[in-house]
Amino acid sequence: MKKIIISIIAVFAFAVFMPANFAHAGNGQACQPTDFTADEYTLQSGEGTILHWDSVGCDSASIVPADYPGDRPPYDSISTGAIFRSTTYTLTVYDAQGNIGGQRFLTINIEDNNTNDGNGGGNSDCQIDNFDADDTSISDGDSTRLRWSTSDCDRAKILPDVGTVSLDGSESVDPNDDTTYTLYAYDDNGNLADTDTVRISVDNNNNNNDCQIDSFYADDTSINDGDSTDLHWRTTDCDRVKILPDVGTVSLDGSESVDPNDDTTYTLYGYDSNGNLDDTDTVRINVDNGGGTTINTSNQPQAITTVASILSTSSAQLNGIAVPNTTSGSSKGWFEWGSNTALGIRTATQTIPSNLTSNYYSAVINGLAPGTVYYYRAVVQTNRGTAYGDIVPFRTQSISTPPSTTTTTKTTTIRNVVVANSAPSLLALKVESDSDRMCVNGEVNYTITYQNVSKETLDDAVLQITHQKELTFVSSSRGNYDVTDRTITVDLGTLDPGESGTMFVRGTVNNSAQTGALSVITASVVYTNTLTKAQENAIAYSLVSIANDCPNVLGASAFGFGFLPHTLIQWLFLILIILALIVLGRHLYGQRKKEAEKTS
Repeated sequence: MKKIIISIIAVFAFAVFMPANFAHAGNGQACQPTDFTADEYTLQSGEGTILHWDSVGCDSASIVPADYPGDRPPYDSISTGAIFRSTTYTLTVYDAQGNIGGQRFLTINIEDNNTNDGNGGGNSDCQIDNFDADDTSISDGDSTRLRWSTSDCDRAKILPDVGTVSLDGSESVDPNDDTTYTLYAYDDNGNLADTDTVRISVDNNNNNNDCQIDSFYADDTSINDGDSTDLHWRTTDCDRVKILPDVGTVSLDGSESVDPNDDTTYTLYGYDSNGNLDDTDTVRINVDNGGGTTINTSNQPQAITTVASILSTSSAQLNGIAVPNTTSGSSKGWFEWGSNTALGIRTATQTIPSNLTSNYYSAVINGLAPGTVYYYRAVVQTNRGTAYGDIVPFRTQSISTPPSTTTTTKTTTIRNVVVANSAPSLLALKVESDSDRMCVNGEVNYTITYQNVSKETLDDAVLQITHQKELTFVSSSRGNYDVTDRTITVDLGTLDPGESGTMFVRGTVNNSAQTGALSVITASVVYTNTLTKAQENAIAYSLVSIANDCPNVLGASAFGFGFLPHTLIQWLFLILIILALIVLGRHLYGQRKKEAEKTS
């Protein structure tokens, strides 16, 4: 009987701890990337290139950073768009179960790559006051005039085609196709201090190969949950059109009824006869989910300051989330920082995609003093205003910390998963909430998972989980909570290859939360790569929208942290434990029955 129990335990232990590639060995070739290349690896600032990737045994892929990171096909090509600083791109491939099959990395180098980190020397006040065009929509063959002005700058240029220009002036341009012009402003040290863009749309009516969307609208853009509305569209010279999400391929002109359950932005894509995407347009449908109470969909931008990544005794990576809440005009982001809450120093301005979703961005600052507390906040600016995030403190490493080679990690959310950018990939980190919206006084439960996905041992790993002031900490399954910094710290120590862990955090939305705003919880793991002796980090976050209504959330909140399994393996684990207990109970019952028969 003991052998039976041991066998059962061995079976479920094997099921839980066996490697992922072994678990899926019966499904054919293991998922892995086979190729990740670029047409060009060295560019001028503002230029772009094409990325290509391939894989075997995979179901999907993601590319970061990108305007739309995933899901993508397991093999394809994409344009990077304009790149303004040297950027490392990460290809991650997934099998049919959503498990990471592997990663590849490549770096696109920008020759003109000086950025102003606000640390010294020279004039850091250079900025673009305005950049616009007399006419942003022209006919093919016509021209328009770009106009701009700057303050406290030393040099300026406009790409593409124009080149170096005066600090204030105008220039006539006559693009043949839709073109985005970028103005670059440099301070007297040659550092890029600010950028701005103007897009000129060109009507090519004489070119029958150019597909364009003439109109795309909805009968009603605000509906109640359970109701529907009709989308209408017309196109010219298109070969194929589709609407996402949910709708798919549609006729070139027509209408379609939709009944979204939540606020949804529908995008119409128009393709020419060569299969090229020529035009897009969007319609946003707002859905009332609360019997007359709606989530505030304010068009004002939002800036969210997240936890800083401490890179060394003298440098740190500032991290933030931008929600432009607009699809028109240019959106910018930067950080303000300093040795006290007055801040006073500003990082270089970054271009942020103008959209209705969250955009992760970061900046590295240098020249800091060891063991010193600094403060910073995220700032986002659109044509609808400027938003400021909370002021967040961070402390640099003390001088007593052993020096190490630091790898700066560009961390960007992929399905709420961020993988440390090393070669090979070392750590996977994930943050999930049980609901994407919650009311004031409502409860939110988070699950944080991490895994060493490499063959290397990771030393001195520390997990920190930080929440914003809108959330009140209730409890966590592990770690020590600091009420001042609103941070949970877990000393993970050494992570062996394949080692993983899960922890749970419970909080409530308090009265400081405003309806329509976003609240973020951020997880970061800092560790030492034992192969390179470099300190690296991974960051992941989860956003919750503050709503008027309280969704009925089941799961962890109903049964306690981690009681219900979340995966097939965990369910199997629970079932086998129950079976083992049944077998053990029957064995003990049989022994007692035999003993009773002997005594009688």
